[in-house]
Amino acid sequence: MFIKKNDLHKLLKMNLLDLLDDILYKIFKNSNILLFLCKNNEHLIYNLKLKKKTNLKKFINVNKITLTNDFNITNAELTFLSDCKKLQYLNFGRNITNDKLIELSTNCKNLLEIKLYNRYITNETIIKVSENCIKLQNLILNINLNITDDGLIKISKNCSDLKHLCLVYNKNISDIGFIELIKNCSKLQNINLSLCENITNEGIDKIGEYCFQLQKLKLHGSKKLKNKEIIKMRKCKNLQKIDISYCENITDDGLIQLSKSCINLQNISLSFNEKITDDGIIKISNKCKNLQCLILYDNTCITDYGLIELSKNCLQLDTLLLVKNKNVTAKGLKIPLKNQYNYNNL
Repeated sequence: MFIKKNDLHKLLKMNLLDLLDDILYKIFKNSNILLFLCKNNEHLIYNLKLKKKTNLKKFINVNKITLTNDFNITNAELTFLSDCKKLQYLNFGRNITNDKLIELSTNCKNLLEIKLYNRYITNETIIKVSENCIKLQNLILNINLNITDDGLIKISKNCSDLKHLCLVYNKNISDIGFIELIKNCSKLQNINLSLCENITNEGIDKIGEYCFQLQKLKLHGSKKLKNKEIIKMRKCKNLQKIDISYCENITDDGLIQLSKSCINLQNISLSFNEKITDDGIIKISNKCKNLQCLILYDNTCITDYGLIELSKNCLQLDTLLLVKNKNVTAKGLKIPLKNQYNYNNL
């Protein structure tokens, strides 16, 4: 399915220029557009699937590049990237090689953000990149099977200004590497440890001890996580978003204690947790008045009563996602919200 250029222009005019790069990536991956320049001519999105002759030199002043369909990035295209001396943000797909990533980091030392969806990038490569790009602030390493504790520790020593760290499904990283990283990177604001099965409660426990500037935390799938670790997050008073879906040992008490200190919470995901009840939801809503988004997927102990009280307390709540919550009826779904997504009948 192709996205027409006119349709894309309409999308971009609808404030979608500020969408996450992941969404922009998906839009262009399925488009028939070679390239698109947006965000005040600073963000170039280049579709490598369409091998058309293009004078890329005129774009060398961009500071952000998203490459889609980069299955066969050529030396010419890599040279173009290396010539972008103002480049600060790079969003790659899945197929850049280790050698090419090292070459790129050698020439673009001002990189602030690197997003990689590549399971073959090695420990040695990431270490070399961190040595070349010491200003790096955002490092997203999704589904990487090679990064180890040693790599993570060296990254933290080279790039102490890290603000965003994403390690989704990185199985070779343990508490040892993670704890050392958060000790060295005190500016971290966004951490995603979803499905990192070797980072245990011991590592998560230290987040509240070292990450005082933390704003977003994703612990999706941390099935051994308990209230004790969540309660220690109380020191993260700037926390705005937390995802503890599939964390089946978290109870109302853990959430209630967290909400007493983290009153700025705006986005909470509690999916697949049978121990969260109306009592927990209501008491969170009493403390977190700025709550805007709540995701509840298969939370069997949430009822109409909890949702109605939630809507009374959180007047800024505008998004509620409900999926397979068997104790929520039509009465609970009548609460006035801007965006209510009801999939309870699935």
